Amino acid sequence: MPHHDRRRNVAIQKYFNEGYSYKNILRLLQRLGIVISMRKLKRILFSLGLARRKPNCSLAHVCDTLMTEIQGSGSLLGYRCMHQKLRVIKNIQISRNNVMNLQKAIDPIGVAERRARKLKRRRYITPGPNYLWHLDGYDKLKRYGICIHGCIDG
Repeated sequence: MPHHDRRRNVAIQKYFNEGYSYKNILRLLQRLGIVISMRKLKRILFSLGLARRKPNCSLAHVCDTLMTEIQGSGSLLGYRCMHQKLRVIKNIQISRNNVMNLQKAIDPIGVAERRARKLKRRRYITPGPNYLWHLDGYDKLKRYGICIHGCIDG
């Protein structure tokens, strides 16, 4: 395999794993001086064994990762957000339906609480007034030149 083909394939694999669309991959390749057609890109992806919808790891690995996430910061995430986190951050290709079924099996109480909208609110203690402030914004009126922000002492 010539050097430029290897460089091209490494770039394609990198962009694919970062989640870029096929059109954006072609644009990024053009910046590197590599011009190929959409059909050629799809052929290269097929030869590298890369596919968007094809699972790229075992169900056991997905289950372990899901359990780790549920025990940590992902305990409040529903299946849609969890699917997105697995796909983008962990680079795990799995269907959303499988994530939903795994979450039901691994964390049935959490699923029931999210469904009933009875999430446990976290409690925190601050050393005193003005130690922690919460800021939020309302962007619906931004296109009319009105920006609304609110802040409250935690």
